[in-house]
Amino acid sequence: ANLDRGELEKAAQLAEEARAQAPRHRGALQLRDDVREAIAQRDRALKKAADDAIAGARGDAKRGEYAKAIARLKKRRGRFWPANPWRERFTAQLARARRK
Repeated sequence: ANLDRGELEKAAQLAEEARAQAPRHRGALQLRDDVREAIAQRDRALKKAADDAIAGARGDAKRGEYAKAIARLKKRRGRFWPANPWRERFTAQLARARRK
């Protein structure tokens, strides 16, 4: 149920608990694998979204549209963004360029 609702961390914890109780149970192993795959898919989608936003912001910045580039990056922040120190550094660079 947690996996279906997208609560992947809870699902992973439950899958590990089930596997600990029945280490060779086929269903427990399959659940663990399904959760791991769902987490990997989510992480790939988040990275792609971040990469796409950064690429778009770089294009905006090359055209001198610094405000648009910064807005694009800030709009995509929040819990859906993976940690990305490059994005933070790039946003700071854009803000400095905009002030010049």
